[in-house]
Amino acid sequence: MSQSKSTHTVALRRPAPTSFFKQESAALAAMLAALAIAIGAGVAVAPLPTLIGVVALSLLATLTLAGASRRLVLSIGVLAIVPIISGLASYGQLHPHDLKLLSDAVLLTGFVPLVQAVSGMRREIKDLALLILVLMVLGELVGAIYSHGGLGLAVPAVWQDLRWPGAIGWGLYLGSRLTATQRVRWAYRLLVGWNICQAVVAVGQIALGEGTGTRFSLPVVSGAFGHPTLGSIVGTILLCLMLSDALSPTRFLSRRQLICGGVLALFVVVISTRLKPLLAVGGLLVFISSVRLLRGRWLSAAVAVAIPVIFFLGLPFTSGLTATNAESGSGLVGNVAGHAGPRTSLLGGAEKLADDRFPFGWGLGTFGSNIDPSAEDSAFGDAGLDTTFGFSDAQPAFRYDSLMAHVLGERGWAGLALWVAAFVAALVLMVMISPRYLFPAGAMAAALTLTPISPSMQDPTIALLIFLPVGLCIAPASKLRLGRLR
Repeated sequence: MSQSKSTHTVALRRPAPTSFFKQESAALAAMLAALAIAIGAGVAVAPLPTLIGVVALSLLATLTLAGASRRLVLSIGVLAIVPIISGLASYGQLHPHDLKLLSDAVLLTGFVPLVQAVSGMRREIKDLALLILVLMVLGELVGAIYSHGGLGLAVPAVWQDLRWPGAIGWGLYLGSRLTATQRVRWAYRLLVGWNICQAVVAVGQIALGEGTGTRFSLPVVSGAFGHPTLGSIVGTILLCLMLSDALSPTRFLSRRQLICGGVLALFVVVISTRLKPLLAVGGLLVFISSVRLLRGRWLSAAVAVAIPVIFFLGLPFTSGLTATNAESGSGLVGNVAGHAGPRTSLLGGAEKLADDRFPFGWGLGTFGSNIDPSAEDSAFGDAGLDTTFGFSDAQPAFRYDSLMAHVLGERGWAGLALWVAAFVAALVLMVMISPRYLFPAGAMAAALTLTPISPSMQDPTIALLIFLPVGLCIAPASKLRLGRLR
């Protein structure tokens, strides 16, 4: 009798799963780290030949590799290279300059899997996603009321504002055949690879004396992505993943992974010489704390979105600057933001345009879009910034430095209200889809916290760096149950 019972038990026992994505694969981790170091060193010395070689090897791998798991590795590898190419091309370190459009191509094609993934979700999620879309489109229509450039300027301006969800679409596609554990660990590998690449390039540039100055007594170097801010974004998002995993009800990363990832992220943030991550991490911690302490997703989301809005509205007063005397002072908040004077002037100028055209703004593509500088000259003149360093026709370097100022200047107070409402709903949507793993919602809260003092998701390269891992980590509740079995 006992023998029969034992035989029956064995028959019901499922065989141990075998997978290419075996947990804690030392060989795979070593291979990815070596690849990131090799690419990072190559980009630091010879960017174009290195990237051509990477593309050639990727095409060769496409022809020779078989199996879904290997194709996933290749897909993630190819998408990981795109922000490096577009970042270097955007800042003139890689030619031709049009290579920066690779990020746009990836974001555009990402809408196909995004629509497909959302259409397969439950009704309440689809309804909320539709509400977000309506709010975003209404915001663009508000900006079109006083548009000065016609369709030739309005169409690219709308695309610039709405393209960032394409990165989430690619992340959802890559994770569609994975359990929750596999999704998170591949996002971890992707971010660690980016950070290793950034660290190697930055350290190499420092060793070669290629710094363009000093900040906080550290050399300022461009890094693997062409600009220090992009390097700080990479470190920030990895740090956000570490904190989110540690604070979420469901955890997928080991203690060793959290420590190693956190140390790497902090090192990359420090050598980037940018303190913006302090704001982003603060926004993430406030949001996750509000989710855990407050009742109601909408209230938690409203608290998270209120942080950048309050910071945005209070920055000119905090730093003691106006739209015309930006160079004369600084302040603690302004110094943390970096480029305190010009950026604070941009915020004050946007408020002036919104007040002059209340409740609408100056029009799509006319303030901080960086599409047609000549089309922005009149708006910056009306804002009192046409003679301010960083905003003049001769020196327009800081026109693109604040997403929230861009929204307020072009769409006015009505457009800003719709924009805020859309992202409150987006945060709620992220929590509804992934209620027990808060990195997707937390990373979006971090990105929103950066909107007063950076282009944030308006920039296609930043959108990929932030939202590709976010999409990869979005794990519905049904996936979380499977993930705990892995």
